[in-house]
Amino acid sequence: MNETLYLETSFIGYLTARPRQSLIVAANMAVTRECWNTRRSNFEIYVSQVVFLP
Repeated sequence: MNETLYLETSFIGYLTARPRQSLIVAANMAVTRECWNTRRSNFEIYVSQVVFLP
């Protein structure tokens, strides 16, 4: 059984954001994407329903 992981909204933001000029924000986005691409299959992932509100 996989471990449970709750994704905070900033994770979703970094994962879906458009490219940024800020080096810090760009680095956070890169780390987030790498984590998503390489580790997501290790977890049962949950997100708050608030994330899905229009």
